[in-house]
Amino acid sequence: MELIAKSMFKHSRSSILYLFSKMFERMSYYGLRTLIILYMISETIGMDRTEAIRVYGIFIGLFLFGHIVGGLLGDLLIGNQKSIVLGAAIQAIGTFLVCIPSELGLYLGLGLIVLGNGFFSPNLTAQFGKTYLSKRKLLDAGFTVFYVVINLGAFLGILFLGLIGEEFGYPVGFIFAGCFMLVALAFSLLNNKFNFQLENSKKLDYSNFKYPLYIFGGIILSAFFWGVFEFTSYSIYEINQSYIQHNNQVLSSWLWNSLSSYIAIAVGITFCFVWSYIYNSSFLKIALGFFFGVVSLLLLVFIPEANSPFLFLIIVTSMLSLGLAELFIAPIVYSIITKYTNPKYLAIVISLILIPTKILNYIFTLFFDEIMYKNDSLSLIIGVIVFAFFALTMLIALILKKKKLLL
Repeated sequence: MELIAKSMFKHSRSSILYLFSKMFERMSYYGLRTLIILYMISETIGMDRTEAIRVYGIFIGLFLFGHIVGGLLGDLLIGNQKSIVLGAAIQAIGTFLVCIPSELGLYLGLGLIVLGNGFFSPNLTAQFGKTYLSKRKLLDAGFTVFYVVINLGAFLGILFLGLIGEEFGYPVGFIFAGCFMLVALAFSLLNNKFNFQLENSKKLDYSNFKYPLYIFGGIILSAFFWGVFEFTSYSIYEINQSYIQHNNQVLSSWLWNSLSSYIAIAVGITFCFVWSYIYNSSFLKIALGFFFGVVSLLLLVFIPEANSPFLFLIIVTSMLSLGLAELFIAPIVYSIITKYTNPKYLAIVISLILIPTKILNYIFTLFFDEIMYKNDSLSLIIGVIVFAFFALTMLIALILKKKKLLL
């Protein structure tokens, strides 16, 4: 614990306050998501399940548009720090409005949550990244702990608000979600006292033609990772469900299928400490992430029968590898983007990260729908091939670059 505490002193007070703000925002957001469909089909609102799922899908889909608007206004007009505070306040109001027992309160609340999060998320991520511009070698460590905090906030929000909503009613759960957003707002306001100065950071020549290539490359690599992750998620879910059913697993289905998130939280803390003291190439980490992805899916391709004594070990190892893949790719992409993007436009670039992922998911769904949901082995094999291709390509590129044969 002493070593972990010591490593955190390498990170600024401002970055730590942003972490707490993000964690409580994620608690609010994921906690509300846990309850919202159940609330819509309850007697209070009275929607049928199909309509509730449609509304929920629109709600989730609008976040990408909200982030783009928030990123543009934050960078070009309002300012990032003011956008964070404004977004947290709007999101808190929206969350409280969902408590109103009517469709008007529901739609108005959900709309304000989308708008508020659009201001809050890309600008907070950008501001958090900017706190490391004078110590860029800590970017990987910083965004790794940022990723851990996101997972931790999601876990706590789903757990606590799920229990509160079930025990005391959905409106009470929404009130707690709104209170979590007020805490996030408080940390954002407190951060104004410790605002950093960009002029003290080491400036890069952002006209360097390689930097846009690094940014674009990081975004595309992230898109393919999450695209394959989504493409194979149904097969992974089916394998896990089959194990639970055949082995009378005492853990609930939700807990079991979230195991990779717990691994990301536990192992991510370790990596944050390690990368606070040891710096390695960000692109090498991403290559290793794809390698762990290959290991994870390959284990499931050759998974034995349900009565095999090694089945539990294989599934847990696969989930561990998938958790490691996430940790070596998801936060590191944000690190690369922050390092090579002009700080004046960082929130805008961050708001655009998910567009290639959405496009790739649409292509996978359009052309491989039958494979995704009807052929577990083939979808996993395709995932292995894609992950292996990017792992090998990146390793070759890194070797060539080291030998100065590649720009």
